[in-house]
Amino acid sequence: MNARLTGPYNYFDPAWHPYYHGTDEHTMQSVSKTVTSATIGIAMARGDFKAPLSTPVLHYFDESKVKNVDARKRRMTLRDLLTMTSGFDWNEDVPYDDPNNPSDLMEATDDWVQFVIDRPMKDEPGKVFAYSSGATELLAYVFKRETGADIEQYAHAQLFGPLGIDAYFWKRTPLGVVDTEGGLYLRTEDLAKIGLLYLNDGLWKGRRLLKSDWIKESMTPESTPARDSSTAINGGCCLTANPRGWRGWRAAWAASG
Repeated sequence: MNARLTGPYNYFDPAWHPYYHGTDEHTMQSVSKTVTSATIGIAMARGDFKAPLSTPVLHYFDESKVKNVDARKRRMTLRDLLTMTSGFDWNEDVPYDDPNNPSDLMEATDDWVQFVIDRPMKDEPGKVFAYSSGATELLAYVFKRETGADIEQYAHAQLFGPLGIDAYFWKRTPLGVVDTEGGLYLRTEDLAKIGLLYLNDGLWKGRRLLKSDWIKESMTPESTPARDSSTAINGGCCLTANPRGWRGWRAAWAASG
C-alpha cells in the first residue's frame, strides 16, 4: 500500500477493492494493460492513431523537462512501451508493499507520467523484458497527444460500445490521466467479452474491431520467462501476451491481474 491511506489507491479500502463501490464491477488491476493495448490497436486500425510503433517516446515530451535523458532514452519507442522492453530502471518483481517498488512510488505521486519518464535507463530499449506498470501509464499520455482523444472515452466508443459493455469504471491519476496500468473495473461477463474478442481474431459479431495481425502479435511472446518466475504468472500485458496478462501455455489462454 502506498502513502495515500484513503481512496482508490488504498488496496485495503473495501469501497474500492476488490469491487467498485458495492457494484459487481471487479478491479482488473493489470489486465487493464491488455484493454489499453486493444484500444490502441483499434485506434491504429481506424487511422486515428497515425504514428508508427517505431516513433520515439520522447517525441511526445519536451526533452528539456525530462530527467536522465541519454541516448538510450532517445531510442525508446512506442513498441518498447507496449512490449515492456522500455529499458527503464524499473523492478516491479519486488512486493508491492516494498518501498523500493517503483509502481507503488509512482502511485504515491501526483504526476505519474512525469515520474515514469524521468526514470533513469538501465538497459537498451527493445532488448530486455522488465514488467513495468509505468510503461503502460505513459501510453495514456501518448494516446492523448497522438489522437487528441482521452483513451477511456475512445475505448467507450470504439471498444466497450461495440461489445455491449455499459457498466465499468476506470480510475484516474491525481492529475486526471487515465490509469491505464491497473485502474479498470469490469463485470465478469464483460471481461469474458474481451477474451472472446481475442479468441475470435479481433472479430465481434462479424464486425472487425482489431486487425488480425495485431491479435497475432499480441499472442506472440517477446521473451520466455522461467515457469517459476513471478513474471510468468502475474499481472497484465500490452502488445505481447507473454509473460503477463493474456498468455499462452500449450494453447491455453488466461488473464490475471
